[in-house]
Amino acid sequence: MQVSTEEVKEALECLYNSAALARARLATRIPEVSAIADPPTRAQRLRSILLDAIELLEPAPARPANSPAGRSYEVLYRRFIEGLSVAEIADELHVSRRQAYRDLDAAVEGLAEFLRSYPWQPPPEKEPSEDPLLRELQHVPSRLTEVNVAESFRLAMELVKPLAQKQGKSIRAEVRGEQLVATADSSLLSQLLVQMLGAAIRSAASSQVTATADREQETVRVTVQLPIHGSLSAEAVFAQARALAEAQHLGWREEILAGGQLQATLSLPSRERRVLLVIEDNPEAVELYRRYLSASDEWQLMEAPDPRISLELARRLRPAAIVLDILMARESGWKVLQTLRLHPDTARVPIIVCSVFDDQDLGAALGATAYLKKPVSQLQFLGALQRCLR
Repeated sequence: MQVSTEEVKEALECLYNSAALARARLATRIPEVSAIADPPTRAQRLRSILLDAIELLEPAPARPANSPAGRSYEVLYRRFIEGLSVAEIADELHVSRRQAYRDLDAAVEGLAEFLRSYPWQPPPEKEPSEDPLLRELQHVPSRLTEVNVAESFRLAMELVKPLAQKQGKSIRAEVRGEQLVATADSSLLSQLLVQMLGAAIRSAASSQVTATADREQETVRVTVQLPIHGSLSAEAVFAQARALAEAQHLGWREEILAGGQLQATLSLPSRERRVLLVIEDNPEAVELYRRYLSASDEWQLMEAPDPRISLELARRLRPAAIVLDILMARESGWKVLQTLRLHPDTARVPIIVCSVFDDQDLGAALGATAYLKKPVSQLQFLGALQRCLR
């Protein structure tokens, strides 16, 4: 397999940026990675391969730590796994910056040589693909900011006007209040509103569609109402808009009103949500916790499926709390707990251990804020979160 040192370094530089890692040139070189269509899954697989390869480059314990191989591994690990600068690494290893750069170049070349010589298996045969929209939206990345929903609503109205004119339809729109600020991804919200309004225009049984944007307590709502034909299902009208809303974990509701009116309501949290980092390699457990949180707009769940990247993610995301599994394939949860507690950036973050093991005493001794034995109920989970923040 042809792999250049530049391609390996490019991938290492964006190791924690899933969008960039999925597009990295190295992702097209490794057969089992290039065969994955879903970008987040492709990035996760490439990240796992690189982390495994770095671990395999660690010298045997018998070799001196200050040997060239030992230094190269230390520089590689600290630069790309721990995220330290070359200057910080040079200080920690008591070498010059020039030497640290030389060791880093040698380590990246060694990693590239390992990837070139590894006996990669051909990609598996492709299974029939699912709906590309649903596949894409399963892992839509979010860049949450404060968004003026009133402005986004008006912009979406302008964008769908030509469609309404072409269809012979009109939209009666109303914005109730100007302080309609919500936490959302601005770009994805704009797409969602255009999809929502466009679907209503195309499906309305008469020429009139009603759309409103308002606020109810801690929620900003966008509501669309239209008459529909009896043969048309509510699910079919807003399928794409609903998929976009669910991908962003926003509230969505459809209902048939009196007189055959279909009403769809999008709900957005009007205040910034707390980040909950879940360090768990079991996707089913992550989805369970996500469902537990779905009844509240207070939390945004971010996951770390590979425990080896948990410290770097925690430092970048600055979560309000962390949920940690213990039994994970690539690294012990106990080791992760110790690492998080020893680092100044994460030492004070509440950590809830969720494990099949009943080791509450050990968890408390290592710094766990709370300990839940699996299976965990929604009441236990939400209660532990609330207690951690008191």
